[in-house]
Amino acid sequence: METKKVFKPFAIWSLEKEEAFLRKMHQKGWALQKYNVMYTFKKTEPKDVVYKADFRLDYKDSKEKQKEYIEIYEMCGWKHVTSFAKWNYFCKEVDEENELPDIYSDKETKIQKFVELIQFVAIMFVMLIPVLYLCFLGVSESGLYKGCL
Repeated sequence: METKKVFKPFAIWSLEKEEAFLRKMHQKGWALQKYNVMYTFKKTEPKDVVYKADFRLDYKDSKEKQKEYIEIYEMCGWKHVTSFAKWNYFCKEVDEENELPDIYSDKETKIQKFVELIQFVAIMFVMLIPVLYLCFLGVSESGLYKGCL
């Protein structure tokens, strides 16, 4: 099986660009197989397939709840492709008669998912502040170490 690895960073707030990239790759005959900072694609028949990335901020998920979560999407016709950290990637073949499929059916869910994403980014940023302080101000002022980088 022929595979291809691609490193292409996307900002977390620009999911549409990432999803468009994945769709274009599938149209060229490269299906997403795995994501872990790098995209791993496998050679396949070119098709028009929509990809959606779903951020799930639930630290208490058991394996059973994660399985239920994926089954809900699969019952709606989505295929779970891969997961990385709090991200789950799903795909669905485009039906010529219908508009492009979306994993969220209402605005409230889209807003809720965006709020969860913002909360996660805020938590990560707050956790990063002490590290940045120590690297650039705290430790270097004491003369113990002149910068972390």
